[in-house]
Amino acid sequence: MPQSPLSTGEKLHCISYAPFRGASSPLDRSTTIESWQIEQDLEQLSKVTDCVRTYSVDFGLDRVPDIARKFGLKVMLGLWVSSHQDRTQYQIDIGISLARRFPDVV
Repeated sequence: MPQSPLSTGEKLHCISYAPFRGASSPLDRSTTIESWQIEQDLEQLSKVTDCVRTYSVDFGLDRVPDIARKFGLKVMLGLWVSSHQDRTQYQIDIGISLARRFPDVV
């Protein structure tokens, strides 16, 4: 693995976060990312950044803001907009709800 270009104590401004490991995939609608995995990931990421960017609120990613708060992370909450009106509306509804619930994080 190459050496990090960051100086000691330096952090990246923000990192894109997609929690899929192994065979898990956002293309499989039955995928669920467990809270423990998000917590594990965000704990590690908090060492190199103060911000994560997500791409949807599906698959358990609606838990990211609450868990991110534990590690002092901000969240750039992404929503997946598609040709499926019901899924897009779900993303919007959950995104607004999370922004209201976690204004200090989102």
